[in-house]
Amino acid sequence: MGETKNSNIEDLERDVLIGSVTETMVPKLVRQDIALFSSILSGVFPGSEVKDFRDKILSEKISELCTKMSFDASESWVAKTMQLYQIQQIHHGVMMVGPTGSGKSSACDVLLKAMELVDGVKGRAYFIDPKAISKDELYGKLDSTTLEWRDGVFTYLLRQILNNVRGEAQMRHWIVFDGDVDPEWAENLNSVLDDNKLLTLPSGERLSIPDNVRIMFEVEHLKYATLATVSRCGMVWFSEDTVEMYSILCRYLLLLEHDGRKSNRELRKQCAEILKSSFAPDALVLQCLGKALELWHCMEVTHGRLLTSWWTYLKRGVRLVEEYNENHIDFPLSLDRMRTFMERWNLMSIMWGFGGSMNYENRKALSAYVCKSTTIEIPSFNGDDESLLDYTVSLRNDSKWEKWSEQVPAVVLESRQVLSTNIVIPTIDTIRHRSALHAWLAEHKPLVLCGPPYVLSFMCVCVYYLQLNYKTHTYIYIYTTGVPERP
Repeated sequence: MGETKNSNIEDLERDVLIGSVTETMVPKLVRQDIALFSSILSGVFPGSEVKDFRDKILSEKISELCTKMSFDASESWVAKTMQLYQIQQIHHGVMMVGPTGSGKSSACDVLLKAMELVDGVKGRAYFIDPKAISKDELYGKLDSTTLEWRDGVFTYLLRQILNNVRGEAQMRHWIVFDGDVDPEWAENLNSVLDDNKLLTLPSGERLSIPDNVRIMFEVEHLKYATLATVSRCGMVWFSEDTVEMYSILCRYLLLLEHDGRKSNRELRKQCAEILKSSFAPDALVLQCLGKALELWHCMEVTHGRLLTSWWTYLKRGVRLVEEYNENHIDFPLSLDRMRTFMERWNLMSIMWGFGGSMNYENRKALSAYVCKSTTIEIPSFNGDDESLLDYTVSLRNDSKWEKWSEQVPAVVLESRQVLSTNIVIPTIDTIRHRSALHAWLAEHKPLVLCGPPYVLSFMCVCVYYLQLNYKTHTYIYIYTTGVPERP
């Protein structure tokens, strides 16, 4: 009887030890090292294996929220979300490390809402960009003359939680620092992240961190972080393949079907059904994305940035279909004509979304690859100098391919207009770049025009801005110098 009891205790101790090692180590490992860790663990504890932590109820709530929020919840992303849950249970300081587009923000948002559905405790997240403000604006400042203390953003949030005016003590609070963990500002948090959980202000005041507060860091890498800060935090690593690119495309389709006015839902579902075949893992969009990542770009390229640019341009095509049907109520687009337009507009979206940050030579290389990969009818090129860059598709022309050169208007200047600074002579480049500019700005997306000073980028802004209503549009034009050279 005594031997059986001792054996049970030993098994329990082993399970607890394996569980604690697994829960703290696996979340920070890259996928290749998990297999190595599993073999080491089985060597020390024969018969043991790495098990994913799963709370069944919480996992079900996460799946429900993903469906409601139009997320395509892949198994790897859900596993990382559950790892984030277990790490924040152990540490009050957590680092989510990984490249942009790996699902860090989405995991944080979904997990906080799922926990609220499970235990009924309301959750609130506060996002701070520590690199956008000074250290004094973050933590506060003591006036050397009047000795008056003024709270910063972080200290103000803490004080609001500690004052408990609106029931903050009964809520769950996550303060998320979204930016590089720079010692210039992060070192002040070391006393907050250790067991003391105290923030000492220059005024001598000490703020204690309540148990319902978590300090989160959302960062791409830890290149600038010090060991003192990193060692005080739990860590969850989000790799590039945590969120597969096909999952991103599935989310885009779900958003397309459910966004917009209810009167246009059926039309958007038709557009999504037309585009679905090109969104498959081995279909046109991801094939062209892989090719675009191999070509030269004027800035650092990521699949997330290219997909966002492509999707923004593609949504412009859906809006054009909606506007056409609203203006032609008696004769809306037929399904065949809509299919022709959306398939060809998708090719244009690939060219300008994936190739917008390329130079002309690489855009032509992308055009050649698109023409070779697609089964959609493409225009007949007159010679090797022409490419998809020279064509557009218009609903006015029965969804047929149309040359940009045919849209350039003839400009006749009067003698008094020759010296005017508000006159811009349209060319093929200004017309087609203006179209791309309008597609992105119409979706309220920030835009960077890269190029040498006083050339096409400046002309595109002028042409587009002159066509706007000055009373309803305000734009801030930021001019910077310096263009990266091609390697």
